[in-house]
Amino acid sequence: MKKKFLLVIFLVGSLVFAQDIDDDFDAIFENAGDITAEENDKINSPRPITGNVFPNSSIFKFYGHNKSEMGLIYGHRFGDLEEKYFDKGKIEVREGEFYRENWGAGYFDFENHISFVARPDDSFAIHGNLCTTFFPIKWVNDQKSTLYFDYMAGHNCIVSAGKKTLNWGYVRIFNNVTDYSQEERLTTNIVADSESSIIGSLTFPLSFMTATGVILYNFKNGVEFSKDNPPKLDELSYAGSLEFSFLQASLNLYFRRTARDVSSLNAENETPYGINNVIGIEAKRTVFGFDSYVQNTFRFNSPENLRSITSINSKSEVITFGTYRLWERWGFNAEFQNFYSIEEKSNSQRIALDLGVRKVGPKKDLKLILQWRHDTNNFSSDGEFLDNSWVKLGLVKSNFFKHLDWVNGVQVHYRLKDEPGVYQARLASYFTLNIDY
Repeated sequence: MKKKFLLVIFLVGSLVFAQDIDDDFDAIFENAGDITAEENDKINSPRPITGNVFPNSSIFKFYGHNKSEMGLIYGHRFGDLEEKYFDKGKIEVREGEFYRENWGAGYFDFENHISFVARPDDSFAIHGNLCTTFFPIKWVNDQKSTLYFDYMAGHNCIVSAGKKTLNWGYVRIFNNVTDYSQEERLTTNIVADSESSIIGSLTFPLSFMTATGVILYNFKNGVEFSKDNPPKLDELSYAGSLEFSFLQASLNLYFRRTARDVSSLNAENETPYGINNVIGIEAKRTVFGFDSYVQNTFRFNSPENLRSITSINSKSEVITFGTYRLWERWGFNAEFQNFYSIEEKSNSQRIALDLGVRKVGPKKDLKLILQWRHDTNNFSSDGEFLDNSWVKLGLVKSNFFKHLDWVNGVQVHYRLKDEPGVYQARLASYFTLNIDY
């Protein structure tokens, strides 16, 4: 049973201290009135949209996007902590056991994407993207640059291979590349490391089900392979999913068998170990106008993996709940995740909330956004906090000049890595120039 529903991307990023708040805020409402898709097509789908995937005529398209930012940032930090955590040259006031410091700085960033797609006929297409960034300073950014092909073999088989980033799962915020590291995103997107891998995939779209299989080779493990020295089966990762659509709902079953990390050795017996294998299930359905989803993932070690890298990869169960809804002017997304360590018999949680409103002010050219990220333990192996508990408020004035937006925001961090007693606030004001060509 097929039904058309509203498809809107709700991704929220950061300002200087958090890039892309203006672009991602726009994405909350982008084309909200006329973008539709089939019920079983999800935003982070493990398969391409089926149907008329390729055009019936030859085409070569060359396009790009440039984003440049420039502005100022001011920071203030204080807390009940040892003096070694503060820059002695910046400390201005010491009151009792509290230390305080202030700083200011200019800010500049640059990112340019040049992309192309070539489709010689209706069965084959090759895609490429070359990304140049200022932070880090690289002419080619390995994480964001892509080159892969899609090939349709008949009506029910799509082959894809190359350097390509995959996004699996219904979870949105916890799979946000701006706010979370690759390791953290692996709790909800089991192929998040595809951005640093070479992949090959097969997709079989059927009327009631879509089956997908993926092979990943992470080229960061330091081992060079050749025709005479091909990778062994246990040096490749495998993932698969079966997605069903019924009763206006989507159900996805998935698994992953993870390769041994042949560059990482156990210090005692030099036996290779790697991250965990995964099995899981997730479901999504619209309830009272809210797109609601739940995901349950189990992680465990295979016999050859003697130990895991971090507690994210220990024997564990991860349950994630989420819901979002878009109105004409408002956007809402909330997610909750519980991580249960089977070995340690302990729980830790993280919460994420995004709220947005547009068309504010006399000229209807202002946008407001509120974000909250809170981690009780952040799933680290040694109990340290990561820089992921914060509250952020942003105000964006659209079209300050042509293609130019003015972004202002404040962000308060209250759980900093290695500094649990420190609070930090940052103010930023900058201009962002976005041009598609």
